[in-house]
Parts: sequence; C-alpha cells; structure tokens
Amino acid sequence: MKPVRQIAAAQLMVASNTYSQKFSFALLAGTSDEMLVSPRVSAHSRGLSPQQRARLIVETDNLLENVKAVELSYGEEALTLSVCCRYVDRLLGNEKVSNFLGARHSGVLGELQSLVASFHEDSATNAKAKVAGR
Repeated sequence: MKPVRQIAAAQLMVASNTYSQKFSFALLAGTSDEMLVSPRVSAHSRGLSPQQRARLIVETDNLLENVKAVELSYGEEALTLSVCCRYVDRLLGNEKVSNFLGARHSGVLGELQSLVASFHEDSATNAKAKVAGR
C-alpha cells in the first residue's frame, strides 16, 4: 500500500479497535490498484471475482469516508451531550421540577436520572483514566 492508504487503513483499524490479521488482509484486498505500491493480483484477493473485488473496494472506500465523517462530528456531539446532561442535572436538582416530574411523569424522571447518573459515571471514569495516564 502507498503511505496515504496505509495511514487511512491504520486510522480505520484504530477507530474500530480491530487489529486482526484478517481485518488487515480485508483492507488490503479492498485497496484499489492505484493505492498499491506494486499493483498485482494480491494473494489475499485471489479467491475474489473481479466484481467482488470491485465491490469490496467501493465498500472499503465508503467505510473510510464514514469514519472520517464520524470523527469530524464526534467532538461537537460530545460537547452538546455534556452541556445537555449538565443542564438536566441542574433541573433535577431543583426540588419543584423534580416533584413535578415525579408526580406527573415518573417514567421520564427515572430516565433523566438514569441519563445523568450514566453521564457522571462516564465523567468519573474518564477523569480516572486521565490521572492514570499521567
């Protein structure tokens, strides 16, 4: 693979947390000839028909584009979720709001409390991981 394709393949492996030999061979088989250093019939794609290989190349390229799109939007979405969870936590801290939801929408109150508790657990886990990584 050419260096650009190697980087893209490595990013995909990291994003999917999959480092197996089979996955790397699938990425190699799904690499177009233009992205190979020495284009040839790969030993790993010999069992594929030309139509199957073409489809695999298209699917691999689509997958790489989707991973890039997710990476671009992840930070903004994580920030939005964080702000929303903090706001809901403040609302639930208000006794009048909690009493109202408990009396009229107990199911919603339970779900919101569960969401906030999950957010706090994730925040604590991330903070511990950052401290351990130093």
